[in-house]
Amino acid sequence: LSIKDALIHLYWWALDVKRDTIKEQTSLSSPNTLTDWNSFSRELAVNYSKGLPAIGGRNPDGTRKIVEIDETRLTLRKYHRGRQVSNGFWLVGGVERGKSDRFFFIRVKKRDKKTLWKTIRQFVLPGSHIMTDCWSGYGDLDTCRGKDYKHDVVIHKRHFVRPDNRLVHAQTIESMW
Repeated sequence: LSIKDALIHLYWWALDVKRDTIKEQTSLSSPNTLTDWNSFSRELAVNYSKGLPAIGGRNPDGTRKIVEIDETRLTLRKYHRGRQVSNGFWLVGGVERGKSDRFFFIRVKKRDKKTLWKTIRQFVLPGSHIMTDCWSGYGDLDTCRGKDYKHDVVIHKRHFVRPDNRLVHAQTIESMW
């Protein structure tokens, strides 16, 4: 496969374009080859996310970096339409606000408090200011096993940006899903 076709494939794959379109745009005419390249692309994405350094922490002036954390369930649809045909899987992600463009996404088996706290301790540095929605699994993050986190919550049933403090929201991570 030429580098040009490999890059075109990755581009269309990342945009979740239908297989037929990818076949038309590249020299990947064999269904088996296309399946192999789709699997390879998924493997690259997973391996990339595993090697990411932790995000957040404190700025040089001692202020806390803001990290938004959220979870989502990804499901599959047959031919990208109609009802869901798979139970899907859970992703937990975090994004550091500001100019750093640092983030993480990790697939988890469940989204319970134990799993979320383990993920946060692994990917978010102590000293961070964490923003989440009000799901109970995030409860008491300020005391997450001795880690120094500040935790603010936005209640999406009431508003998407807290009116008393416009900095408290999870819009950055929500838009990444």
